[in-house]
This record gives sequence, structure tokens and C-alpha cells, in this order.
Amino acid sequence: MAQQKTLELAKLGNPQAIKVLMNQSLQPKGITVKVGLKNNCLMVIAESQTPADQSFLVNFIRQGVANLNPPSVQRVVVQAHTPGNSTPAWRTGFDLNTSMPASVTPPPVPAPVATPVTTKTKKLPKTPKKTDKSQPINPFFKALVFALKTLVYALLFAALVALGFSIKMGALLIAESRIYTIQILGDILQGIQVIEVLNVLVFAILGMGLGVAAGLLPKKSGIYAGAILVIISLPVLVVLTDLVKYNDWINQVADVERVTYPQAEKITSSFLKTRVGSGGFLGFYLHTAEYPVLPIKQVEMNELSNPNLGVASRFSNFAKIHPQKIAALFSISGWGIRLFYFLVAVMTVIYHFQEGLKVVKITAKNN
Repeated sequence: MAQQKTLELAKLGNPQAIKVLMNQSLQPKGITVKVGLKNNCLMVIAESQTPADQSFLVNFIRQGVANLNPPSVQRVVVQAHTPGNSTPAWRTGFDLNTSMPASVTPPPVPAPVATPVTTKTKKLPKTPKKTDKSQPINPFFKALVFALKTLVYALLFAALVALGFSIKMGALLIAESRIYTIQILGDILQGIQVIEVLNVLVFAILGMGLGVAAGLLPKKSGIYAGAILVIISLPVLVVLTDLVKYNDWINQVADVERVTYPQAEKITSSFLKTRVGSGGFLGFYLHTAEYPVLPIKQVEMNELSNPNLGVASRFSNFAKIHPQKIAALFSISGWGIRLFYFLVAVMTVIYHFQEGLKVVKITAKNN
């Protein structure tokens, strides 16, 4: 009886009754409509997760309203919306007294209001599924494209690391020849590892480059690959200048002592072991965190009780501070400076990596 009453009201032009009848067939298809009537114009607003198929929905509403033939409705306007969007995906209208365009095919089954009045109303046929007429992508071609993109990504990463290496090496050469040779000031700047300030530039380039290059790979793969490469390259680039300075120190010892490189390496390793308990680059890295200035003569290595006192003594004459206090200050601050530069590098590369991802996202959206 309720269905009978609803149908009668809909034939009289009641918008609420029309809405109920339409939703009975459309809601199972994921479409919900709102209906309003003003100045003989029936407004139908359809909402669905994706924009409703215009041809199907217009045909359904046209035939359903035409079968009802409410005297108060002369024109129908249909709008399709998606949740959260006030702007309609599409909008169209038609007059009830005009014939259906030839290009529009009516639904194969009449709307529920066209059937004889019973306690139940037949549902409209399901929306015909769209068929994808495009040919599937050849799996081999797809794999080839992915391989090429991966290769380009790897080359870009190598280029970014090479660029970072070049910047740091250029700065180190300038510092060694022009800055660290300045009396007192050069020793201080070498102690605070001033050229490590370039970590901001180097890791900004690396982070931004990897973020943009992530667009070559699938979304998650690009992010994961960038994170792994950053984790690998960051410590290498951070200690890069120390690796070069270590090699340069051994070469200086070899030149002064007139021995081969391997022999100079043994001399320096023996010295480092007596100072910090480790030889090779590890010993050099630990030692220079506290004592940035190293002796290049074996005699100095054997006699020097505190390698930092040489720097401290020169600065003490200028600042009138006891050399032991200055040496202690250098030792304490060395690791703090390294930690600071490392944190700056980490924050810089993370921030610019995210900025690179945003650039990719905006570019993809505009295209």
C-alpha cells in the first residue's frame, strides 16, 4: 500500500515521492538522488563515488518522469556530483514535451513507474559496464619501459653523487690551499671543519634530485628506493672529505720521509694506534675529531704528546688562554661539530626529498 501511495504522489508531481521511486532502482548501483521542484522545473541531483554515466542516468530519468507525466513538471535538469565536490561533474536538461535525441538509446527495461501498480516495483536494469576497447599493454614492452626508467634513475643518482663529490672536493682544495694556511684563523676553521657547511648545498641537491627522480618509478618504489639510496650515500658523502684528507696526509708523510705509500701508511697507522687504539682510516677519523692538525714527520709523531697543543699554543699567544684549556676545548667540541653537521645533512636531504616528491605530484596533476 505504501508503494501504491508513493506512486500516486509521484504522478501528481510530488518531488519526495519521485525521489523515493528513483532511489529504489539507483541506490543498488551506487547512485543516490535528491529531487526538488520549482517553477515547473524538476531538479535531480545525483551523487556517486565516481561521476554517474550521463547517457544511462539521463535516459532513466527521462523515461521515468515521462511515464509518470506529472502535470506540474515541464522541464527536468540533471546534475552529477561526487562526494565533497560542490561543482557538478556534468549538468544537462531537457523538456518533457520534446522527443528523445536520436543518439540516445532508452534503457532496455522500463522504469519502475511504467509498470502496472502493484505492491512491489520492478528495478531498472543494471548499468551496462563500460568495455575497455584499448588493447592490453604487451608485458615485454611494459618490462622494457620499467627497465629503462630504472636505468635512468640509477644514472641520475650517480650524477647527483658525482656532483656532490665535485662540490666537496673543490671546496676542500680551496680550503687546503687558501683558507687553512692562514695563521691562527686557518687552524680554527680547520678545527671546526668549516667546509662541511657545504653539506647543506650537497644534500639539498641530492634530496631534491632523488625526489624528482622518484617520478620515474612507481610511487612506493620511488620513495623506498630514494630512502635506501639516501641511507647509503649520506654517510659516504659526509666522511668524503675525511677520506681525501686521510689519503693526502699519508702522501705528505711519504714525501717528507721519502718512503713508499704503503710504508707511510704503516707509519701513520702505528701513530694512530698509540693515540686512539685504531689504525687506518678509522683511527684517522677518531683522531681528527679531537685533533684536526696532524704531524707529517715521524719524529714529530714519536715526540708529540698532544697533537693539538701546537694549534692551541699558537692560538694561546693571541687569546692569552692557557694552551691546555684550548686543547681541551678542541677535543670536546670536535665530536659535537661532527654531530651537528651530520644532523644538518640528514634534515636537509629529508626536507628536499619531500619537496622533490611534491614537484612530481604537481607536475603529474597538471598533465
